[in-house]
Amino acid sequence: MILEVTPGGIDQIDPATNKVLCSYDYRNIEGFVDIAGYQGGFCILYGGFSRLVSTETNHVGMVLMMFIAAYLINDASK
Repeated sequence: MILEVTPGGIDQIDPATNKVLCSYDYRNIEGFVDIAGYQGGFCILYGGFSRLVSTETNHVGMVLMMFIAAYLINDASK
């Protein structure tokens, strides 16, 4: 699975087909949480805790910085 930070949120992409499997809109993302005991693992808290999207990366800090930057740019353009 590939996560891509976009102007509208975060897209989950299938690396085999390069198709967007799911999109997570900035307005519905409530936060990010580290997964204890799973190096590089984190969850996206989405839609009132009704959905927890777990993933891993060696670049958690970079993903979060890109998310925050895209969110701020998107919010400022409203």
